Amino acid sequence: MDTLPSRFAILSTTLGFCRLRLQPLARRRVLARILSTFLCAVVILIRPFSKFGGTSAFLCLTLKELVFSVNETLPQQVEATVLNITGAFFGIAISTLARYLSSLCPDDSLSSRSVPAIFLVLVAFIGTLRLSRDALPRLLASARISCFLAIFILTDNPGISNDAYKVPLNFVWIALTSAVICLFSSFIFLPWLSSPFASEVASSFALLRAVLEQRLHEASCDGHSDQSSQSDRTIPPPPSAQALLQHSIQLNAAYAQAAFELRIGRLNVKSLKPFVAIVEYLRRELMWGRTTHKYRHEKETIDALQPAVIELGSAAMEAMEVVERCVRATYRYRLGYPLPLADEEKAVQTVRAKLIEARDHARDQLKRVFDIMGQEGATSQLSLQPSRDRSNYCLFVISLLQMSHEMRQALQIAGDLLALWNSSHTRLWTPRFSRHWLGIAPHQIVTEEQTEVPDDPIPHGPARRMSVPEAQQGIREQRGHRSSVSGAEAARELFRLRVATKHPHGHGPSPLSVYHVWSSESVLAARLALAPIVHSLRHSRHLQHAVKNALGVFLLTLPVFYPTESPPRHAWQQIRGQWMVITYVWVLETNTGATWRVGYLRLSGTILGAIYAYLTWLICRSNPYGLVAMITVLADVPVSYIVTHTRVSSLGVVASVTLPPIAFAEYLSSSLDTSVPLLALWRATMISAGIVAALAVNTLMWPRHCRVLFLRSTSQTLALLSQLYLMLGRNLFLRSKSYSVHDRKKILKLELHIRNCLSRLSYLVVTMNDEVSLMPKPLKEYRKLVMTLQAALDTMTGIRKIRENIPVKEAVASVIEQRREFVSTVCLGLYAGEHAFRGRQSLPQFLPSPAAALAKLVNAIETSICTSQCHAQSLSIVYTFAESEMLKDLVGALEDMLCICRTLFGTATWLHEDGRFQATIGDSDGLGHGGWYSV
Repeated sequence: MDTLPSRFAILSTTLGFCRLRLQPLARRRVLARILSTFLCAVVILIRPFSKFGGTSAFLCLTLKELVFSVNETLPQQVEATVLNITGAFFGIAISTLARYLSSLCPDDSLSSRSVPAIFLVLVAFIGTLRLSRDALPRLLASARISCFLAIFILTDNPGISNDAYKVPLNFVWIALTSAVICLFSSFIFLPWLSSPFASEVASSFALLRAVLEQRLHEASCDGHSDQSSQSDRTIPPPPSAQALLQHSIQLNAAYAQAAFELRIGRLNVKSLKPFVAIVEYLRRELMWGRTTHKYRHEKETIDALQPAVIELGSAAMEAMEVVERCVRATYRYRLGYPLPLADEEKAVQTVRAKLIEARDHARDQLKRVFDIMGQEGATSQLSLQPSRDRSNYCLFVISLLQMSHEMRQALQIAGDLLALWNSSHTRLWTPRFSRHWLGIAPHQIVTEEQTEVPDDPIPHGPARRMSVPEAQQGIREQRGHRSSVSGAEAARELFRLRVATKHPHGHGPSPLSVYHVWSSESVLAARLALAPIVHSLRHSRHLQHAVKNALGVFLLTLPVFYPTESPPRHAWQQIRGQWMVITYVWVLETNTGATWRVGYLRLSGTILGAIYAYLTWLICRSNPYGLVAMITVLADVPVSYIVTHTRVSSLGVVASVTLPPIAFAEYLSSSLDTSVPLLALWRATMISAGIVAALAVNTLMWPRHCRVLFLRSTSQTLALLSQLYLMLGRNLFLRSKSYSVHDRKKILKLELHIRNCLSRLSYLVVTMNDEVSLMPKPLKEYRKLVMTLQAALDTMTGIRKIRENIPVKEAVASVIEQRREFVSTVCLGLYAGEHAFRGRQSLPQFLPSPAAALAKLVNAIETSICTSQCHAQSLSIVYTFAESEMLKDLVGALEDMLCICRTLFGTATWLHEDGRFQATIGDSDGLGHGGWYSV
């Protein structure tokens, strides 16, 4: 028998456990989550309040976890509360209208049961018609809560007019209670006077500084191995290239979030937008020439340049630290009247002057060293020939010079921030509501589904629809027929002859015939306008997903719309079939991989939650103190850790959702028609049935397998890379005519497009790992391919920047034929890879070798530089050496991509390379006759 001391003993034990275990979790969001769970549990257990929610009052905790869950900042929570409570009221209003129309019909008639069924299917269809991740992702949670409430309201005794409005009123109380409690908890704990995006920008410069420090350490220790062992212990390991790339991608997403947040402060987050591009440029420049060399052959040259290089790198690192300090200082809220940031302004001016001085010193040293080499080369014609060591070190120096340029711009922006901060006042920054605002995914969706795959940003191309030349030819034929009818006499006779061959009696079609009407000018214009609409409807992923969602909801809820005394309806109500439908809606994703991942995570969370809920019922029964302690402390603390600190947040969310209907069942309803153990069993069974239904529908109806999406997206990415390199080559060959601002913007837009495609490929590989298939997938090769394509993009970006400073006469005009040949080989390699991924076909056995074409180009450039009589532009020659190194990296990435294609799809071999063939035509390094590369 429960007594008051025993209740306090349970409560004190749980609180003691919380004190021991809560230290690593002492963050504001976790505390706000725990407080919201505690308040919801208390409100449910207080009968004067919980009676307004009826027997479904426990859904207050469910909506708290699924829809109104605590975000990271108060502005995010306010926005989520407004949007989701609007969606909840919309679902309640539609459901109330359906129940009212149903009450006008006779009880338990076909019409009274059909009305709520039709409304439920319409809500499931419209709510899922991609008010979601790629169309209007900010309304995803609103659409889901509308569907959630409609399922519960419309499946509660459909066709019975008694208490038609009582159930919707109960859900009004449930939705308002969970929303208000979560918002109240957020007001207490969450920060709302700071900008998380500013912290992300500042941490980005800290990461870049760590990577640059490591690169300087590697450059200073090359050739001095005796000193490297001691220095390696003092410098911590820097973040990897992949981690830096992921941080740069997340920075873009963070800005998209912050641009539409409600915030209090002096500065708008849009002032930080230029830092996003600067961070990405710095990351790419740090990736240039990642191959480490021991500079032994050019020790004298490198020793002469090393002091200036170290000075320039140190100045760049100091500039990154100053920018980090300025960002944190200007976006940190201070009470009262803070003093102007004079120290930061002084630091910006000092570091900027130091950076310019170090840059000029490094350029002077480079020019002096290569001037001496140029004077020697005028007699020997050997000193200016670029060795591997010299080219690699030149590339490193050029990357530092480019980073100094980017940091000068960053310091200028930081100075503007400080000036604006000193002249501004604290104000409320409100988001600007627009279509673009609706198109940005809210933060809680990004953290909830880590494997979210963005839909394809590129049209599907000729694989699904007619190509542009085909469509243009069809239009020409239609217009040609019309012109032949009204044109010259010969054309008219020819047309009559053709018609006569089709009509044996010699009578052609009348002007009112179907043929003339179908080919008329107005009808043809209407056909051309309707063709893309019909095609988009037939192949729309959004429409397909909405149909799958509505069909699944209809089939799973069909038994409850049977007559009242029918066995299917009685069984559906006894096993609580609503949870099966809810699980189906929440698990059904846009592709099979994401559905599998969400499915097994939710199934695992349901099993764990059901077991813990049954243990809670065994221990506490209907004891309110024990229920609050078990659900708030022992359950919500680990769940909050899983949701906020791991990549399997769905497991924690569903485990938390599973608890209330089992743990509170006996407390809220004194006359249960089902025992609590059986209720827990039915709950797990219904969750499993909903997951299986979602997997079956997503596999059988319009399946979107991640492997197919990955191969198609890879083909499109290779096509974009080929287009980018062609644009870089055109701007190089026609530099004086076409290298304009418009072309530069076009190239930058194309680079951003490719970057988004690579991000999509990375998400697809992660999601592909969760798909279950009989045939294993080569995920290791897919990951290697994404890294290779990312390296190719970074290299092309470096080539674009370096080519702005190379000497046109020596490095372009005199070697134009070799450059054209190299561009052709690179584009042919990309073209071969594109069509291998598009058609899943084998590569040709031999392709033009980009390595051989590059060797010819480098030799021609060396000859041109050595025979040139003017070496005044020595710094331009350094850029030429750096370009040759970048081109070698591009060739390496291209050959790696072709090697992956050969591994995945094979090679169309028609001639075996036996010993006689190698001795006659080929050589040992894979280069055959005429510079052909054997894949």
